[in-house]
Amino acid sequence: MSCATFPTQPDPPIDPAVALQASQWMITLMSPDAAARDHDACTQWRAQHPEHERAWQHVQAVWQSLAALPADLGRAVLRQPRRVINPARRHVFGVAAATLVLGGAVAWRCAKPGADGDAYATGTGERRHIQLADGTHVELDTASAIDVRLNAAARHIIVRAGAIQVTTGRDALGRPLYVDTEDGTLRPIGTRFIVRRLPNGGTRVGVQEGAVEIRPAAAPDAARIVRAGERMRFTRLAIDAPGAQDDTNMDDAAWVRGMLAVHEMPLATFLAELGRYRPGWVRCAPDVAALRVSGVFPIDDTGRVLEALPHVLPVQVRTLSRYWVMVSARD
Repeated sequence: MSCATFPTQPDPPIDPAVALQASQWMITLMSPDAAARDHDACTQWRAQHPEHERAWQHVQAVWQSLAALPADLGRAVLRQPRRVINPARRHVFGVAAATLVLGGAVAWRCAKPGADGDAYATGTGERRHIQLADGTHVELDTASAIDVRLNAAARHIIVRAGAIQVTTGRDALGRPLYVDTEDGTLRPIGTRFIVRRLPNGGTRVGVQEGAVEIRPAAAPDAARIVRAGERMRFTRLAIDAPGAQDDTNMDDAAWVRGMLAVHEMPLATFLAELGRYRPGWVRCAPDVAALRVSGVFPIDDTGRVLEALPHVLPVQVRTLSRYWVMVSARD
């Protein structure tokens, strides 16, 4: 069985923000809803700067390499050790094939329009679409939970766990919409945005369209506006300065289209994110935790992603069952 040749990390390195933009364009164009205007917009983005084109070509090269892997590659990986990969390629892990993305099982369910007092949740690996009575659309990520409170005075979405994407509707009654977490309140201004409760504390909001006002629960006077293309983490006491987050190498919204998009993310962090979409435990040995991962991956086929790891990183994947996975240095 022959192995595909994976491209090395570009030299000089690609700016993380540009790399994620290239990944986002890849996700957009892979969608079955992609229109001619999306392809034209991507072409225009690539032409805006040489770095855009360089990032796009690298994403494309990794895509083609991973797509060339045989379909039964993963099963062979789990049965026998493989050759050691050149250390220069140790952090290059790329975009999964389109057939995986478009053919993967997606557990989307559409709820009936919500009324006052409704609650919605998703299980591990499930995503769910909800249209509220006011026309607002909410996408729930894996292991997420919200309460919805619609009354005569206001509309409230309370995020209990996980992550959601909100696309605001035009309310016929003119009621304000608020998204609440334990850390504070978000007031969207005609917008589409992501809200995620972070495992280590705090809430992160990423705005895709429009703007969102953040008010920390214990410091409402510290309100701040987050605009399209920006994201911010906040706690009950304060709002972080822009760029203070240590995980800005991930596209917050990729999960909405069934993807995990990262750039130069430590392997331990990548596996933790991937593990959110599968039952059981995914563990990373300390000696490989700092290896870097870049690319776009299908969250509806986490097994395929894990199976391909030994072919693009100097690691081995061991499983006791589908509920226990350990990634460690290759013997």
